[in-house]
Amino acid sequence: VLVEKMGLPPGSSKITSLRTSSRLDATEVYL
Repeated sequence: VLVEKMGLPPGSSKITSLRTSSRLDATEVYL
């Protein structure tokens, strides 16, 4: 869900999300 809120495609991996926004890295890891 956070990935979509960040404006990234729903298919993006969590790793990609971490690199895109290190501020949400911890949140993505827990999700």
